[in-house]
Amino acid sequence: MTPFVESLKRLFKNKQISIERIKKLKEEKKISEEEFQYITT
Repeated sequence: MTPFVESLKRLFKNKQISIERIKKLKEEKKISEEEFQYITT
């Protein structure tokens, strides 16, 4: 995964970014469905 996706995963895991924010990135096509799944699991 890209450093950007790794950062998002770390932020999400540490509860520093909300699921809504990550969903918004997916809707804006900044991250793919696969990346979304990776971040949120």
